[in-house]
Amino acid sequence: MKPVQKHRTASLVAEQIRQFMEERQLKPGDRLPTERELTQMLKVGRTSLREGLRLLEADGLIEVRAGEGIFAGELSVDYFLRPVAVTSLLRISPRETRELLHVRKILEAEAASLAAEHAKDSECEALERIAKRIGESLDDPSKFIPNDMTFHITMVKSSGSTVLSRLYLAVFDMLVAQERLTVRLPGVMEKAFKDHLAIVRAIAKRDPNLAREEAVRHLDGVMEAYERALASAAELGEVGAADS
Repeated sequence: MKPVQKHRTASLVAEQIRQFMEERQLKPGDRLPTERELTQMLKVGRTSLREGLRLLEADGLIEVRAGEGIFAGELSVDYFLRPVAVTSLLRISPRETRELLHVRKILEAEAASLAAEHAKDSECEALERIAKRIGESLDDPSKFIPNDMTFHITMVKSSGSTVLSRLYLAVFDMLVAQERLTVRLPGVMEKAFKDHLAIVRAIAKRDPNLAREEAVRHLDGVMEAYERALASAAELGEVGAADS
């Protein structure tokens, strides 16, 4: 990690740590350096460091455990890129994937609506930061996918519904695999970025109906992209007609 200049903000401290986690390919539960070590590595004060850590914790990228240390959170970058996600999608047919996407639309539409009602200001700010990172990763699917899925999980958690979050996480591996299949199609990442901004604005306005509409519009686009990806794979002989 590079030292952070004194005039830089906590967000840049957070970005340096995030890059460190990505370079080291830290997995959920892996331990990060101590606060003292991080302040020495970044050449910043403890106050600035803790502000940066709070940003990362709000995004779900780290977990600070009192008396234990700092650990990679369940949304660490490596989590989205692990091989198990691919095999999850390969086990189900296109018909089942369509059903999965339909369930995803139901869950995320409700989550967006509830988030507009119950999300904390800090959670709204976290969604804005993640959406910005999505926009900065449009030329790199390997970064876009973790940012995109982090956005969706953060939104679902912002709904305040523990049951909804658990249901969403239950199918999460398959959602990541589906994203890998569609993300490289022309225009998909750019459209997703615009959709996410619209969802964030609706949640920030505390408008449940608009948030639901924007989430449904986004997921309709995801379903359309999946059909395009499926058609492309069929042309290459990668998907059998019997599976459709």
